Amino acid sequence: MKNSGEVMLVNDKANAFKEDLKDGYVDKTQLISFTNSIVSSKSKFICVSRPRRFGKSMAVHALVAYYSKGLDSHEIFKGLKISKDATYEKYINQFNTLFINLQRYFDDGTGEHFFEVLNKDVIKKISNEFPKVFENKNIVTIKEALSEVYQAGYGKFVVVIDEWDMLLRDYGENKSLTDAYINLLRSLFRDEEFTDMFALVYMTGILPIKRYKTQSALNNFIEYTMLNPGELEDAFGFTEDEVKLICEQNKVDFKATKMWYDGYHFRDYDIYNPYAITNLVRFKNFTSYWSSSSTTEPVIECLKSNFKGLRDEIMQLVSGCKLTKEIDISQTKIIPEEFAEANDVLVYLVHLGYLSYNQSTRSVSIPNQEIRSEFQKALKACNWTEYNEEIKKSDELIEATLGYRDVQRMAKLIGEYHQSHTSILDYNNEEDLKYTVLGAFFSAIKYYNKPLLEQPTGKGFADIIYLPNYENYRSKPALIIELKNGHSAEDALKQIKEKNYVDFVKPYAKGALLIGISYDPKTKAHSCLIEEERFDVSET
Repeated sequence: MKNSGEVMLVNDKANAFKEDLKDGYVDKTQLISFTNSIVSSKSKFICVSRPRRFGKSMAVHALVAYYSKGLDSHEIFKGLKISKDATYEKYINQFNTLFINLQRYFDDGTGEHFFEVLNKDVIKKISNEFPKVFENKNIVTIKEALSEVYQAGYGKFVVVIDEWDMLLRDYGENKSLTDAYINLLRSLFRDEEFTDMFALVYMTGILPIKRYKTQSALNNFIEYTMLNPGELEDAFGFTEDEVKLICEQNKVDFKATKMWYDGYHFRDYDIYNPYAITNLVRFKNFTSYWSSSSTTEPVIECLKSNFKGLRDEIMQLVSGCKLTKEIDISQTKIIPEEFAEANDVLVYLVHLGYLSYNQSTRSVSIPNQEIRSEFQKALKACNWTEYNEEIKKSDELIEATLGYRDVQRMAKLIGEYHQSHTSILDYNNEEDLKYTVLGAFFSAIKYYNKPLLEQPTGKGFADIIYLPNYENYRSKPALIIELKNGHSAEDALKQIKEKNYVDFVKPYAKGALLIGISYDPKTKAHSCLIEEERFDVSET
């Protein structure tokens, strides 16, 4: 059993944020401008959820360094965004700031001693900070300890809780333990008799506040999530403008960076995972850094679910398709044991960062090539036998395309996939033809990055582009696919040439296959044409 966790009454230290500033810090202190706007208001209870490695810890460090009494943080925040805010001087170093990292309070896996250790550690730190308040008093709860300090006239508290949801994630099946935890949070932050002693309560973790009993217990908290980031959409993760500057400063190809790591869309911003960008700059290698900061186990567990339509949707997503879904953001379930349908799984994976949800288009997708490679690992671990034949046919299609340029075989295999995966109502839909081709080319994942759809190239927008991954840059050509519904494959090839789509792929491959695919709605026939282009090395 761990003897203690991490509790800091940081009235005399701000070392964590100082260390952040030395390590390529991207200024996100606009978060403090926002929290200042809700200090001591009815909106002072907030819960911010983001996936792992999305800058949650740096945000926490900045908050405690800014609000904590007992030190002067002006030099630390000099030149940062918050220093230019009208509220900067009003709240800097004005509150007793209690920081609790709940990740540090777990024992041998049972959670048996969680409350005992947490209670003891927090009360000890508070009593050490205010020894006169606790003379000759027997304080047994955290709420009592905080209340005694406040009633003694030492001012309000800012409470920052990191990894607030870890107990629910790791011990979700232990109802007595999770109920006790929720009751603890409710006793601290829902009792109106005591809420005046808080200037701000900021909880952060991976998952949002659990619906049903948790929501009713903590319905005074305002949530900012991956599905609904609100005013905090640019406060976590790196924005595209920030990534462009980072790439420029470190001589990293921004176009390749975007293809590998872009994919999270919040209203006005494209957001990148800071951990991935930081490691890309450090190692100069386009690969997945997700595995070193997370695990595919949650994905594997989700993919084992046998909900209607889930496996088909996952296969479509890995192929590069976007799923248009009406996601009810008010019905998030954070414990897999409670999942009742495929939609529950998709929402869960959005919160974990394995999927992205675009609010404007109402579409779910795999964010980028980095996460797609993690899904590939998860699919191998799941070994879905019912899809083995489908993958075998996709392997044949890739071989017919790359190995033999066998356009008749390609047309036959695409037609078979089209017929088996398309409803009667959608069979003649041009958008559906694109998703058919993406699904049929599923096995391209072996050699190619996540397909680019409607990519602006030359004088227009190519339907589908596959760029070879790092390992196959020299051996595999880029694939430029143009689709025609009701027109010929010749027309498709002609468009590729006239619109100069080839120019786009030259920096990323040694050659390209120009592929025209057509579908005749009357005869239900597919046809394919291929032309090959090799690039002069001096041109790339």
